Amino acid sequence: MNKILVLSTTKAKFILSTWHSNQYRTNTTLETLWKPFHVVTQEHFYHIGAKESNRNAMLEALVMNFIPKKIKSELNRQSQPLLFE
Repeated sequence: MNKILVLSTTKAKFILSTWHSNQYRTNTTLETLWKPFHVVTQEHFYHIGAKESNRNAMLEALVMNFIPKKIKSELNRQSQPLLFE
């Protein structure tokens, strides 16, 4: 059975951490495999790299099959909702 289908029908909650995009490319699996799920993004910066030019901003993504209570109350805000404070 397709793993994505199993995650769509389970009563269990899950969170998957993955990358969304950076200045060079976008994670296309978010639009293909993970589209039915809720995605929260947060930008962060990689401070580690052999060369300073390799240290770039990255948009991280949390994919989940539920909307956390904290985010539900903030969905009407214009700014990026926070998962944790």
